Amino acid sequence: MRKVIRKLGRIKLVLIITVITIILAELLAFLIPYTLGFPYVSPDTPVITALVTLIVTPIASWYLLGVLISLDKLEHKMNLLATYDSMTTLLNRQPFLEKSELLHNKVTLQNSAYCLFFIDIDNFKKINDTYGHAVGDKILMKYGEIVKKIFKKEDDILGRMGGEEFGIVSHVRIDKGRELAETLCKEIANFKLYYHNEPIQFTVSIGGYENKDKPNISLKNVFRNADEALYRSKSQGKNRVTFFSD
Repeated sequence: MRKVIRKLGRIKLVLIITVITIILAELLAFLIPYTLGFPYVSPDTPVITALVTLIVTPIASWYLLGVLISLDKLEHKMNLLATYDSMTTLLNRQPFLEKSELLHNKVTLQNSAYCLFFIDIDNFKKINDTYGHAVGDKILMKYGEIVKKIFKKEDDILGRMGGEEFGIVSHVRIDKGRELAETLCKEIANFKLYYHNEPIQFTVSIGGYENKDKPNISLKNVFRNADEALYRSKSQGKNRVTFFSD
């Protein structure tokens, strides 16, 4: 509906509907009496029918189109909210999983490779407890901004898994994937957020897994391997990138 209205314009659409309605009204005004054997009321009937239709139709169609446009915008907004996280503008968990599954299946069929990353913002609860959730929200937004700047390929899949946990699926080999993840780690560590003139820095821990030459591995196991690599990053001091193969 949105595409039709955008292409034709609301006024043009109302005019088209009005013309079609007048033609239909005239046909019905003639066919109904003719079919039922009633006399055609008067020679003025076509003019009256056209005038009434010309007055009523634009008002009704303009209002109804307005309602349809409002409903369409509301549906579009709801779809965006369901698909994207409002804080980071990254994919929500379910859309991230669905897109990851599609890429996983595609890469498996092509005998290619991709890298999956799980990312945690280090000590996020402590940041919230110390500086408040407003600062935590700014950190989440900044993460979204930085990650989209680094992982900018059209088929990169960036998502927020929940809270301070994130996921990335990138159709790259391990060397390139490690380079991108290290860049993300460093850029975030170098960023400073100021709270009452006090600089606040935050870091991320990243666990990566390259799915390569494993046609029978499930996405669930790919996730499990990346999650284990993330656990190693956190247990070895945080603010680092660890691949499952390391």
